[in-house]
Amino acid sequence: MQPRFLPLKESPRYTPYLFLFFVAFALGLLGTHTRISALNLSVFWPANAAAAALIHRMNLARRPTAYIATYAGLILQDYLHWGWGLPTFMFNAANIAFVVVLAPWLSRVKLIRQGQNDFAAFLQLILACLVASAACAAVGGPSQQATHFAYAQLGQALFGWFTEQFYTSILCLPFLLSLFGGAVRIERPIILTWRNMLPLLCLLISIGLSLSIGPFLILMLVLPALTWCAISYPLWLVQLIILSTGCVQLIVASAHVSSLVGLWGHSIPYLLSLLRLAIAAAILSPLLIAINMSTIRKLNFKLRQQASYDFLTSTLSRFGLDDALNKYTAQREYRETSINMMLIDVDHFKKINDSFGHACGDQVLKHIATIVHDTVPEPRLISRIGGEEFMVVCFGYAPPVFYALADTVRLAIADTPLMHERRDVPVTISIGIAHAEQTGINLEKTVWSLFPHADENLYLAKRDGRNRTVQ
Repeated sequence: MQPRFLPLKESPRYTPYLFLFFVAFALGLLGTHTRISALNLSVFWPANAAAAALIHRMNLARRPTAYIATYAGLILQDYLHWGWGLPTFMFNAANIAFVVVLAPWLSRVKLIRQGQNDFAAFLQLILACLVASAACAAVGGPSQQATHFAYAQLGQALFGWFTEQFYTSILCLPFLLSLFGGAVRIERPIILTWRNMLPLLCLLISIGLSLSIGPFLILMLVLPALTWCAISYPLWLVQLIILSTGCVQLIVASAHVSSLVGLWGHSIPYLLSLLRLAIAAAILSPLLIAINMSTIRKLNFKLRQQASYDFLTSTLSRFGLDDALNKYTAQREYRETSINMMLIDVDHFKKINDSFGHACGDQVLKHIATIVHDTVPEPRLISRIGGEEFMVVCFGYAPPVFYALADTVRLAIADTPLMHERRDVPVTISIGIAHAEQTGINLEKTVWSLFPHADENLYLAKRDGRNRTVQ
């Protein structure tokens, strides 16, 4: 036996904590570099929210080591900028207080833990952010007053710490939870058309216009475009757009805030805190709309699935067949080829139900659907259109070849034994076939125009003794 390579045992154990350390360090550096000149206030501080989301997603909320690693990363980045000192440890104690409160809360709430994007989960998220921000402010405000970094009275310091953390967490957490939870998925290439790009273009235009408008009017100008995006795009993309817009909003507003000092008589830090809180409140509406739209889309998808499929046989329903035909119509290759149809009816199905019971009848239908599915190659559409009737639509077969395929299906069903409660159940089918040389521009219309011909041939097959194929 060849020996297997075994990695060091310590690697899997310590990798999450090293990752948390580097994330806290890197995002702490980002937050420090986004400070507004001469204000000693962060425009954007994503380290705390990202660390809490990661600890939650990696199931480390009950591990003190996770918080120690995060704290160490924050301490290191502060040391590179300000050096060692009591303020470094005190301010980052406030940051870690936010993480210690938020991460267990996220892991404890079932709705958030399961990644369900609905109103209940979002309201729980808002409550968690409020409490965690309050905990951060309770540590950060007094700590700042005790150092030479104090810029205002204790009340304003508490308000500043609270609004900074709440604003940032509301911006970052929804997208981070979607990202770390695997909800950010691009299942197919995004087609860039004017129609689906228009909400985003309007948002960019409104942000551009806001460069010359007062700080509080910026929220009013951007909100309609954000709402349009919330209606038009997937939830994770709306969360990313709101995250980006919220950051830009505060940066733009901070350029105007100094002009309000003389008008309102408040300090710049206090006005900036008001702007943070206003932005956090303003983005809640688009986020709630986006969550509502996501819920509606999921519900519509489930309803469409229920309407499109026959769950007994796992074949298309009549509605699902029409929907699939419309999708095939959009592809040129299927509009320019021949179309073939076989209509299948179970022989003596009522007698089977009467003799063996309706449970056996259901088993017969599933048995036939399975054989048809395994025998007829793709591309094909299989639909249960009646009690014991199936329709199979194929493309590109010459009439003799398709007749041979249909008869193969008939023989496979007749030759495959079916047992029900240790009793042999004789199952045969009759098949009527119809054929068109070209599907035309409306595949659904062409198929249903063939239906009377296939139905007539099916009638002939049953009249002539059943268990046969007629075209």
